[in-house]
Amino acid sequence: MIKESFGSRLFDIINISLFIVLSFTMFYPLLYCLVLSLSSEVYASQGGFFL
Repeated sequence: MIKESFGSRLFDIINISLFIVLSFTMFYPLLYCLVLSLSSEVYASQGGFFL
């Protein structure tokens, strides 16, 4: 097995971290809309829920 260099491992760590943050910023609004659509109108209009 070929040993990975430090730069390659650092790139992998930064790349994975970036994709986790990017996927969270795309997933959170979808989750917010799903929770809002499933909650009651009165409770949602008062803004009484937080994710």
